[in-house]
Amino acid sequence: MGEIKPSFDTNRQILGQILPLDTPFTVIVDTSEACPFRCDYCFRSDPDKKNWGYAAKNDLMDWETFCKIAEQIREFPQDVKQISLSNHGEPLCNRRLPDMARYLKQNHINGRVSIHTNAALLDEKYALDLAESGIDRIVVSLQGLTAEKYREVCGFPLDYEVFYRNLKILYEAKTNTQLCVKIPDTVLEDGEEERFYERFQPIADRVFVEQIIPIWLNIEVKKPAREIKNKYGDVFPIQECCPLIFHTIVVSPGGDVYPCTQVMTPYTLGNIHERPLRQLWESPRRRALLADQCKGTAHPICKDCYISQNTVYTKEDMIDGYREEILARLNK
Repeated sequence: MGEIKPSFDTNRQILGQILPLDTPFTVIVDTSEACPFRCDYCFRSDPDKKNWGYAAKNDLMDWETFCKIAEQIREFPQDVKQISLSNHGEPLCNRRLPDMARYLKQNHINGRVSIHTNAALLDEKYALDLAESGIDRIVVSLQGLTAEKYREVCGFPLDYEVFYRNLKILYEAKTNTQLCVKIPDTVLEDGEEERFYERFQPIADRVFVEQIIPIWLNIEVKKPAREIKNKYGDVFPIQECCPLIFHTIVVSPGGDVYPCTQVMTPYTLGNIHERPLRQLWESPRRRALLADQCKGTAHPICKDCYISQNTVYTKEDMIDGYREEILARLNK
């Protein structure tokens, strides 16, 4: 029976005291930028693809690129804490996904292996293969409790009972995998929250209702003056210094490396086929970006970005009060 709680670990280090890092906490291996959904709160709701960035290519990561990334992850001085096999797209579009999770586990590449998925592409075979892959965590994001709501929110013709059955197969077949199911508050009708918990608690380890907050440039939202809610509904002061770029690095399907998950950023660090991931993590180009964040002179692409608010889960993630200390350590 699933617990009603968010999927993140609340036992967190105080970031401001340990930055900069010699090893990323999270390497996002972007296995798929394709997605069959067009959710009305996502950048994919823009039919002109003006704000899709590199996701407009709908690329899938090939096996050679994935293996090269996996081997380069070994080169960091410490273990990466998490390897996420998903980013902006739907990871299940890449049918090698279970093989990728299995490869990481069989080759003793340490770190929690995870994905975020809409799970709509699951069938019985795919669910069993994913359950047997050794993946550590799967977060399933629902878009409603009926097929009609899916058509309304994301324009996808979902057979809801088949979808539910495949999730149940995944839950019952898994061993050490943690299965989390979440749903945005904006897609729930009056009285549906209790129904969500009743239906999905029996087939998940954790369930929770998530509040939609803006992170995409094509979503018009007025910023509050002094504080903002994160996706779990917790209120924090608006952050000027983004914690994400200090502990996460992103590799696109083609091997391009980005300092954060902002899909529109032109600020690439390089490509893993030309320079290894550790060199790009330690590069002067990335260190300059971190220093500018500390100084309050961040890259222009950061100006309208809400991602920094979405990556603050607890007070331990807020680093504004440590900017001078972090900058001094960077300069050393």
